[in-house]
Amino acid sequence: MRLGVFLPNWVGDVVMATPALRALRTLAGDGEMIGVMRPYVAEVLAGSEWFDETLIYAKGQGDPTTALR
Repeated sequence: MRLGVFLPNWVGDVVMATPALRALRTLAGDGEMIGVMRPYVAEVLAGSEWFDETLIYAKGQGDPTTALR
């Protein structure tokens, strides 16, 4: 299973989403879990082991979903 998770744009919302991220990681098991997030959100989640891969995107860089295909 390959799971792409789009994180909220606000730091506080990402912090509030951490229990859901933990649960998704548990459900994904050995599957690949990819976090798609803004650069400043990545700093908040630095050091977490929930994602196998992190995709960083900023405004004007195109559609971030193309990297998941």
